Amino acid sequence: MGHITVKTKTKNKGRTALLSLLIVFTCLLEIFPNQYLLFNLLTSGILCVYWFLNKTNRIQIMDVVLVLFVILQMAGTFTVDRISIFVFFLFLETKELYSKKSIKVVTFIMGLFFAVVVMAYYLFGYNQSYDLTSWDRVNMCFILQKGLGFVNANRCMLYLFCTSLLILLLSKNLIVYALVLGVNYFVYVETQSRTFFYAISVILVLLVLFKIFKFEDKVTFLGKIAPITFFIIFALAIILPLYFANTNLDDIFTGRLAHGKAFLSYGMTLFGNSKLEAVSFDNAYLHMLLTKGILYTLMYSFLIIRKRSRHLTNKDAVVLISLFSVAFMEVIFLKYMVMIVVGYIYNKENVENAH
Repeated sequence: MGHITVKTKTKNKGRTALLSLLIVFTCLLEIFPNQYLLFNLLTSGILCVYWFLNKTNRIQIMDVVLVLFVILQMAGTFTVDRISIFVFFLFLETKELYSKKSIKVVTFIMGLFFAVVVMAYYLFGYNQSYDLTSWDRVNMCFILQKGLGFVNANRCMLYLFCTSLLILLLSKNLIVYALVLGVNYFVYVETQSRTFFYAISVILVLLVLFKIFKFEDKVTFLGKIAPITFFIIFALAIILPLYFANTNLDDIFTGRLAHGKAFLSYGMTLFGNSKLEAVSFDNAYLHMLLTKGILYTLMYSFLIIRKRSRHLTNKDAVVLISLFSVAFMEVIFLKYMVMIVVGYIYNKENVENAH
């Protein structure tokens, strides 16, 4: 029994170390854009090796299909992002990675990394060349969007957003909620990136209400419909640009509907349009559909609905729905940090029950 306990503890430490290492590489992607290919391949490679060596069940047909699909995608048009569908599959399937201890370590690393980068920005002018002056359609004026050490303001807010979501999933303390809101507000003021701050604010209001009415950890219809909202918002991402571009509704979305209509005019293809890869979409659904293609989108959608849990709590559901909603305004689906948050939500019940 003693040998089994030691072996289990060693294995758990190994899983914690692995996920921590993956997060380190993910963090580096956000501040070293010129090394994107290197860190992306390292992250993908480590996860693939771990999954194949530690897979407890026999290789299933779905595993083979995913491998063949990735090869087919890469043969169509080579970009590193095209292997992300397989990485997403691995993040969802490798449930052993999502123990609460592992996620706590990961959250600590992400928070520490964020603090170090921001301090380097203010103290040493690190990556200040990425700051951007842009036109604000809402307030009709020029604004300075600071990257705070990251490659751009949106990346900075996305990174903080995902870190905040992990903190909220781990904590039930109202003081922690207040600190999360305060940090997000400070970064919002500096970056002028609205979407993520508005999303985290709505999430916090709902979580406080859930806590007051002791609704936070209950399993209700909200948890059951959460994965389905992905498809509802996906449909809206296609319909709204086609019928409401250049309207008052488009002004609310700061011109995103008109842009979406223009992108849709390129048409949908099986493997996507590589010419659109470098275009700024501000809509993860259209970005995935038009740049990666119909096959990629169908596979991603299948993974979202296939891995759904029947036991998502209201807190889990709110966080998941917020990610799908933010994706209407920002390109987030191919980001490893987002994959980890989704993977934790889908797997944490199985991991906690196993322990």
